[in-house]
Amino acid sequence: RKCLDDLVREADFETVRRVGLTKDSDLSFESARQSLQDAWAFACRILVEGGVNAPEALFFALPDNERPGSIEDLCLQAPAFPNILVCAHEMYRCVETAAVPYNVDETKAVAGAYLSMMKNSGLQLGTGAGAGCWNLDSAAFGPLRQFVKAVAFGTQTNP
Repeated sequence: RKCLDDLVREADFETVRRVGLTKDSDLSFESARQSLQDAWAFACRILVEGGVNAPEALFFALPDNERPGSIEDLCLQAPAFPNILVCAHEMYRCVETAAVPYNVDETKAVAGAYLSMMKNSGLQLGTGAGAGCWNLDSAAFGPLRQFVKAVAFGTQTNP
């Protein structure tokens, strides 16, 4: 929300026609959508106070705009190297059996383990995408691709 508030205060923001907002759904898709809408409503008040018309806003709650989860859940559905993903899952199961004194988020841990096993270790989700670690042509990314097209070209509206 803070980042969005700062963004709409930029001098040239009045030239923006469409905004796409995303957020992990984590445990609740509905809560994530509501959080995005609330943040945008607050940002719109800032725009109106500044005499600027608010652009159209589209919202996408990851992983697929329908169910709870995260961007890691989405990425794990489309590994470019499925055999390495098997190893990452095995690594997580091994850690899970160790008596670690803290909670480990499985999807984040598996995604991190998967990326750490790549030729260029130290990759994050985004740099991993750029390095070809995720199959971005996978059907799993279809809803997100449609969302990006809608933001870029105005081809669809939010349900």
